[in-house]
Amino acid sequence: MKIIYCLPVIFTAFQFSFLNSCNNHTNNIEWSENRKLNWDDFKGDYSISESSAAEVAINLKLFYVFDGSLKYDVVCYMIKNQSWTEERSDYALNHEQGHFDIGEIFARRLRKAIHEKSRFTSYSNVRKLDSLELMYHKLLQKEEETYDLETTKPFRNQASQKMWDQKIKKSLDSLKAFTRNPDVKLHWKRKLR
Repeated sequence: MKIIYCLPVIFTAFQFSFLNSCNNHTNNIEWSENRKLNWDDFKGDYSISESSAAEVAINLKLFYVFDGSLKYDVVCYMIKNQSWTEERSDYALNHEQGHFDIGEIFARRLRKAIHEKSRFTSYSNVRKLDSLELMYHKLLQKEEETYDLETTKPFRNQASQKMWDQKIKKSLDSLKAFTRNPDVKLHWKRKLR
């Protein structure tokens, strides 16, 4: 599993093309309770890896507009052309779906953190959202590493995978109030007025 960071940076030619792949709507699948991953979503080239049969590239992205009040959107999505598979088993697909679901858990936690903090009421405080987003990326990465360690060592720890499946479902259910609002349309822009 790979987590992609698409944060504001000084652009080089490589970074520009990389960020374009992150911002390409046809290359992304937003997390949805009603849509599970399938092997046709994995469009990337197989990468030689000693420890995995598949890899899903996911990202969390925070979009916001501040014009006296904060409007924000947090999206968890899969990047198809950076996700690959060598093996098409039900076990491996469920494991990769678990990574995607964990990404959504952290998207909900970020939405919750923003919702619960009343300090985002001025321009200078709103700028702190970028560091909050980065913090949740780091927390997500740590959780993803733990997930892989516990479910793939030894090679397919099916009992541990089953426990993680239950843990993931419980976490998603407990954060249901912070499911993404589809009416918020702030995609692919970050703006302060």
